[in-house]
Amino acid sequence: MISYSSADLENSLKSLGVGEDSFVLVHSRLLSLGTLRGYSISEIPQQILNSFLRLVGKKGTIAVPSFSFEYCTSLDFSLLDTPASSVMGVFTEYVRQDFRSKRSNHPIQSLSAIGKLADEIGVLSSESAYGVGGAFEFVVNQKGSVVLLGCGV
Repeated sequence: MISYSSADLENSLKSLGVGEDSFVLVHSRLLSLGTLRGYSISEIPQQILNSFLRLVGKKGTIAVPSFSFEYCTSLDFSLLDTPASSVMGVFTEYVRQDFRSKRSNHPIQSLSAIGKLADEIGVLSSESAYGVGGAFEFVVNQKGSVVLLGCGV
């Protein structure tokens, strides 16, 4: 299995343009990345989040897709309590549960974010996550970047 260090991860992210003041939407599949040297499996999501936050600084924002497809079969949705669908990955759920995280108010295709613009994402409420006033329009308007961390295209 591949292993890497936090420095390896941060250097790779820097080479993609992730840096101070960035707005980054992260899609992830941590299993594909291998192991982060010096950390247990359960510590990897926190360390990856720490790496992103170090790079974007206090003026940057990290967002993840916290989609909840199960809403389609249930009428219950809570911004705070409804987990992201398991197919969204462990990093997404880790970010969603972080005390600093804010979630957009879309029951199926929400984003969860930490950072300077997290509060603005947390108040977004639109019938379409992709339409006017939706979370993805917000990402585009912020000139956000998308990082596929361990994901294929």
